[in-house]
Amino acid sequence: MKTKKLAAIAFALLATFGANAMANDNVKYEFETFSGKNVSICNTNICYQQSVENVLESQVVPADAEVIAPGRDFVYLENANYYFVQDAAHSLLTVARKNMYTETAILGNTFMLSYMSPSFTKFVDSKSVILSYTRKDIQAAGSNFAMFTMVDEPSSKTYLERKVTEMGGAKENIIATSMSGVKGMAYTYQTISESKESGLKVVSVLYAVPCGQKTVEIEVVRTVGPDDGTEYAIDADFEHLFQSFLTLK
Repeated sequence: MKTKKLAAIAFALLATFGANAMANDNVKYEFETFSGKNVSICNTNICYQQSVENVLESQVVPADAEVIAPGRDFVYLENANYYFVQDAAHSLLTVARKNMYTETAILGNTFMLSYMSPSFTKFVDSKSVILSYTRKDIQAAGSNFAMFTMVDEPSSKTYLERKVTEMGGAKENIIATSMSGVKGMAYTYQTISESKESGLKVVSVLYAVPCGQKTVEIEVVRTVGPDDGTEYAIDADFEHLFQSFLTLK
């Protein structure tokens, strides 16, 4: 373990913190993991950096994140999609993307998601973030998208029950589920329609995800065709998206 190197890096960070803050720039970190991997956290991969009181107790860091490097005033962690730095010296929490091919969207300043940028095109309006599947090397059978909307409803279950009733669906078919990076229980409702002529199946799924005192509604539409290889590729990109959620409050 190269403790001298880590100490030098920590000292350099302390020395440059004031300059970064004065420049309204992200504070950058470099460290070596227990396994010997060099990690750089900088403007190219930082997606969230905020002052947090009692940062070592921050609830933004998900339960599946593990400590990956030694530190005294700095706690370095990671999960499948992100690096996390809990900087106790400056009460600063940083989240950085691990995959260089991902981009981030934040909904209502409280709900974050990351997506494979070669696979999705992002559209944003005043209320929603829409990710349309447009990967060039995949010939999708039809429309595939996920739409995220923040709604002013503290009970995700109540919200989805109301939506399903308005759709003429059965509330008893709502399923409770836990989601990575989300505090509390999420709820989901699925409908499937199938065309015998085309062989295509359209799967529509509504999610109601808790986010503080509000709910994130997620509408997902997947058009499933007969080519298993194509569908596995699309499913993998959607799975990555759904594993990336973080509630920031």
